[in-house]
Amino acid sequence: MSNINNNQNLNPTQIQSKNNTGSIILNLEKISTEYNNVLTQYNQARSNYINYLKTKAESVDSCGNSVSQTANQDYIILKNTFYGQNTLVNPIQTTNIANCKNQCSAVSSCTGANFVNGSTCLLMKDTNGELSPKQESNAIVPPEVYYLTTLKQLNQQLIDLNAQLTKQINEGQPIYEKQVQEREKQSEVLDKNYKNLVSERDKIELQLKEYDDITEAQTNSTLIVNKNYTLYKYLIFAFIIIIIILVSLPSNVSNQITQQIGGKMIDNYYTQFICGFIILAMILFYYYY
Repeated sequence: MSNINNNQNLNPTQIQSKNNTGSIILNLEKISTEYNNVLTQYNQARSNYINYLKTKAESVDSCGNSVSQTANQDYIILKNTFYGQNTLVNPIQTTNIANCKNQCSAVSSCTGANFVNGSTCLLMKDTNGELSPKQESNAIVPPEVYYLTTLKQLNQQLIDLNAQLTKQINEGQPIYEKQVQEREKQSEVLDKNYKNLVSERDKIELQLKEYDDITEAQTNSTLIVNKNYTLYKYLIFAFIIIIIILVSLPSNVSNQITQQIGGKMIDNYYTQFICGFIILAMILFYYYY
């Protein structure tokens, strides 16, 4: 009733203008409060990430050797959260989340995992996977993924709220003509914050890319080691077979081979055998190198 009494001497245009003014002010207060809350979360998340990087740096000794904890202990478990989109292998049935972490640690290309419904372990290969809410799912991710993803999400929220504040200020410009200087000062602060936020986002994306490159390099290194190890096993196996065959030959055949090496033709059977071994070695060398 008091609002009606206050407006009874105003014409419809004035009443509408007053209502618009109140609406803009309320929106600005609401968005500003939300902006400050998200900004507090963002600063806290950034501080946590910096502290984590310092702790990680302190876990390396003077010779550059890592003295940090095991990989399992470095994982962060997020309840009711799902990580990534691309599974690495078929789902693994287990009732133990620790076993799920062990499964991920054992695979070099695994960047995180999801323990779903208390019985299924999904190994993921998303080097830049997103964290999304999902009931009855526990995301198992490295600290870098958690901190960088959190910073990226909060950064985007601040950019969106910043745009809403700027829009409200522009819409209320005719109403705040007497407060031009204050509005321009606030716009400068918002513009500065926007540039800082965009710069922070670029840094976060660069760190995500560096994390992707490190993960890819580790995966490639593991593949090369495995490939060379496989070739080594094949060659050792072939060499052992040759030694066994030569040792098992009758003494008269061995002497015959020894006598014929000094310039005469070797028996066709053994010639073909030696040629076959050379061809096998060349094929293995071609495919694995």
